[in-house]
Amino acid sequence: HILQIIPMNKLLPIVLLVGVAGILRAEVRPNPLFTDNAVLQQGMPVPVWGTASDGEKVSVEFMGQKVSTSATNGSWKVQLQPMKSDTNPASMTVSGVSNTVTLTNLLIGEVWICSGQSNMERQLGPRNGQKPLANWEAEAASADHPLLRHFLVKQTMSTNPLAEVSGSWQVCTPQTVTNFTAVGYYFGRDLQKDLKVPVGLLHVSWGGTPAETWTRWEAMETNPILQPILQRYSNDISTYPDRLAKYQADEPRLKEEYTNAVAKALAEAKPTPRPPSPPRDPLQTQNSPSRLFNGMLHPVIPYAM
Repeated sequence: HILQIIPMNKLLPIVLLVGVAGILRAEVRPNPLFTDNAVLQQGMPVPVWGTASDGEKVSVEFMGQKVSTSATNGSWKVQLQPMKSDTNPASMTVSGVSNTVTLTNLLIGEVWICSGQSNMERQLGPRNGQKPLANWEAEAASADHPLLRHFLVKQTMSTNPLAEVSGSWQVCTPQTVTNFTAVGYYFGRDLQKDLKVPVGLLHVSWGGTPAETWTRWEAMETNPILQPILQRYSNDISTYPDRLAKYQADEPRLKEEYTNAVAKALAEAKPTPRPPSPPRDPLQTQNSPSRLFNGMLHPVIPYAM
């Protein structure tokens, strides 16, 4: 037997290297759309995806199916075969080399995207000082619908298509339903009652937004009717610094004019005018082309629905 003694100054870099390699190895993680209480679409292939270290083997087990793949460029994706609707809660396990994630209380049924502006954004319960919907309290009190689930996508804008959204699936109860989209809730409640299958609502909305912000950039770029939208957007970006500088130079005069206009309106018992505001940076507004498609729609498109 040969005993080799390694000096500490040579051993330390080896220990550190091994430690850093362990830290850099990412745990297997399902996409945030896959949480406890999720509803998966019946009758069609169901993609399941997420992140992991490059080359790591990932296995997904659900309802008697087991599919495996290897992560590439930090992500992985498998596909479950079509399943029939099921009201019995089931668990899904997502396993890698170093960790396993278990999702519970999953159902199989119908999944719908609820998108649009303020008429979809409006929640069942009171919000931001808005006048409550009629009879919302009585409706909420009886909203015990365990087969109805709701995923509220956090409002996010982006110049580039994102891979993930923020949010979680919520079971419909008198306590949670006040945060559901009201239109989506009534639709999902009646659909679930009529079809007698679980219903999942992916709530993807932002009030006061135009169609172009929800539209894929390439779709507008190749459509002659929609190309002027992108041209205006480009022009808004290039002229924004000058427009902002002009507003800042004119701001004292604009504020004085506004003060006088408010005084006159009050004296004449008329509605007061809106105060002057600086031009909006087109790179920082949710209304710019494809901004909400990138941040909110693109990440949920792979989800079976």
